[in-house]
Amino acid sequence: MAKPTVLADASALIGLGAIGELNLLRELYSTITITHAVSREVLAKDGLPGAREVAEAMQAGWITTIHRPSAQAEFPTLGEGEASTLSLAMSSPAPCLVIMDDLSGRAHARAKEIAVTGVAGVLVLAKRQRIRAEIRPILERLEAIGFRLSRQVVEAVLKEAGEA
Repeated sequence: MAKPTVLADASALIGLGAIGELNLLRELYSTITITHAVSREVLAKDGLPGAREVAEAMQAGWITTIHRPSAQAEFPTLGEGEASTLSLAMSSPAPCLVIMDDLSGRAHARAKEIAVTGVAGVLVLAKRQRIRAEIRPILERLEAIGFRLSRQVVEAVLKEAGEA
């Protein structure tokens, strides 16, 4: 079975980059693809949390950028980054995994039968693959910077990771 192309939306990059865990994506997936819209969102302002880490990963070549025409007409309720990421996934000849935390975006992905996970799912996978021994400290650091994960999601993830 072919390894899926992994596409990421901005929130995962910003959140993991801001707490020094962006490299976790490289450890799990080797390469990440983002659209120019996601790149613009993450790199919009100097000093944006995670921006420096994402720029470094792009320079190192493990985060690659693909131009995707606007998909706002296709997904009018989504932001440009989410819409372009889902449009890219739909047009890809290879299977894709989309890393996206936006609830509406995730619902659209599921409706289009696109495999989707979020930061919480990435952390569970990291624990399962023994890339991280514990994910509770990562979740706590994400919470400290204001990354939004519901209490129910955090509790479910900790339970699934055996850290409840």
